[in-house]
Amino acid sequence: MRGSMVIAASLALGVSAPVHSAAFFSDLASFQAAVPSATLIEDFESVSGPQLDTPLPSLARASGTYVGLAGSPFPNVFVSSPGYTNYGAGNNPTTSKILTANGDESFSVALGVPTNALGMNLFLNDFGDATLSYFDAADLFLGSITFLAGADNFQFSGFQADPGVMISRFTFVSVGGGTLNTGIDNIYAESAVPEPATWMMMILGFGLIGATMRRKAPQVQTMPINLVGEVS
Repeated sequence: MRGSMVIAASLALGVSAPVHSAAFFSDLASFQAAVPSATLIEDFESVSGPQLDTPLPSLARASGTYVGLAGSPFPNVFVSSPGYTNYGAGNNPTTSKILTANGDESFSVALGVPTNALGMNLFLNDFGDATLSYFDAADLFLGSITFLAGADNFQFSGFQADPGVMISRFTFVSVGGGTLNTGIDNIYAESAVPEPATWMMMILGFGLIGATMRRKAPQVQTMPINLVGEVS
C-alpha cells in the first residue's frame, strides 16, 4: 500500500464531551487492527446488466443507497467495469468494478446498516482534491478528510467515530473528475458484534425468560376414567 498524502482532516468536537477518540486511518492494516470486526460490505463486483457502465441518478445496494450529487448530463453514479483507462495515473487499466460518475464525481451514500467505523479504497487524480465526510443518523457532521491533488492516486481511508456514535451517511466529493475519473471501491464496515457486557445481559435475559415460562407452565392433572358398557 503506497503512502497517503492528506492535506486536511477535521472532527466534530462536542463541547460537553471531554474525551474525543475519533480517528482516521491511512492503510487497511491499521484500520483492521483498530477495528478487528471490520468486514468487506461492498466491492461492486455483483453490479451487472443495465446498472453497469451506465450513469444512474442513484444505485440501491444492500450496503447502502448511492446518490449522485454532480456529473454530466445530470447528477449520477456510475459503476465502471474492469479495463477502464481514464482514471488517475497509476490506476490504469482498472482491474475491478469501481463506483465513479460521468463527469465530476460527487455522491452521497446512506449506509444500509449504520456503523461505528468505515473504510474504503480511493481512486484519485492529478487535477483536484477529494474529500470524504461522515455524518450520523441525525445528519450531524462527524468528521472529514481531504486528499491533495497530485498525490498518490490510490489510497485507503478509514474513519472510526467516537464510542457509541454511528456513521449513517458519508459523502465523496472530488474535483476534476470530468478530466480523469476518481471513485471508491472495497468498502469496509465494523460488524454489529455485541460487546461482552451486552452478551452477558442477553444471556441473563434469556435465562429469566426461560425461568418465567417454566413457572407459568400449566399443570396437567390426570383423572381415573371408568368405562361402562365396554364391548368385549
